[in-house]
Parts: sequence; structure tokens; C-alpha cells
Amino acid sequence: MWKKLEQTDKEALNREISLQHHAIQFIARTGKYLIPEKDDDSHTNMEWKTPISSFIGNYLPHFMLVGIKIPEVKLTIYDENYYVYHAIEMSGLTGKEVFEWLRKALQARKIETQNLKYELHYEIPDHNKYDEQPFPELPQPGKGKWIINGWKGSVLPFSTITNHNEAREQKKTVKTFFRESVNITRDLLE
Repeated sequence: MWKKLEQTDKEALNREISLQHHAIQFIARTGKYLIPEKDDDSHTNMEWKTPISSFIGNYLPHFMLVGIKIPEVKLTIYDENYYVYHAIEMSGLTGKEVFEWLRKALQARKIETQNLKYELHYEIPDHNKYDEQPFPELPQPGKGKWIINGWKGSVLPFSTITNHNEAREQKKTVKTFFRESVNITRDLLE
């Protein structure tokens, strides 16, 4: 299924994608530190769930899931039926404040968080941008172009890489992957 975007301002769309990219790192952190590690890094993957407009990570203990609801940029703790147990809008909060909220919300669901860390296990552009700076409010996504729903992956819903082996073979970094994703988005808008 495809969804029409409402925004044609390329710079605004790039800011929105960057903000969403930073927000979904909380899903990746949760996978990295709370799910058993896999060689292909798939424990940090996420997928788009159209019915709830959210990026969702892998299952945690007690069948809990961490997600980011878009366009609100709301960090959410779901059960396996997507019932919302805890949710917080990230706008106005720093990354560190969001992280502490996440830790407490997971503990409230009886998930051990002693291994959960704030630091990322890879580099992304401006990776510490929201450590001390609050997340801004995110306007509704773009206008005039199309993106696909039902995406599964680990970084953004735009990519020329189709699997982890290809990524490893091409020696793509997350930074390069992010840059390519933004370029693909720009091409879509032209």
C-alpha cells in the first residue's frame, strides 16, 4: 500500500526524516541492549506497522514492543496486540529525558533494564544532537510524493540496500545509508 505525502518542501521533509531517524534510535537501543545479539544485527531491526502508524522493534520479554508513532514522534510501549501500555510525546524532551522515561516504562512492565544504555553502537549524523537539546515538534509529513508502507528494515524506509549481507558486502556505514536515504527522498521530490 502507498501513502500520498502532503508536503513538497524538500528542506522540511529532510528535517522531518532526520528527526524521525533520531527518534527511532530508541528502538534500536532497546534491541541492542535488551534482546540477544544476532550476527546480522537484526536484533536492532524495526518494521513499519501501518494500522498503528508506528515503527516497531523486536519482541522484548513479556511480549512487549517498543515503537515510535509517526507523525507524533511518540515513544510507545505496546503489547503483542498493540495495546498501548505507556506512551510519551518526545517533542520538548531531550534524548536523555526520553531515555530515562523509556527505562522507567520498561521497568513498569517488569522488563530488566540494567543492560540498557544510552549510547549507540554505530554512528549517525549529529548522533548527539538531542542529548541536551529538546526534540522539536514534528509537522505532518510531506505533500505530493509517495512512499511505501509495509517497510521492514533497520534505519529508514528509503534504501538501496535490501539485506544485511548486501550491506556488509558493500561495506555501507549507517552514516552512508542515512545520506543515501536522504538523497533518494530528494530524488522522489524532484
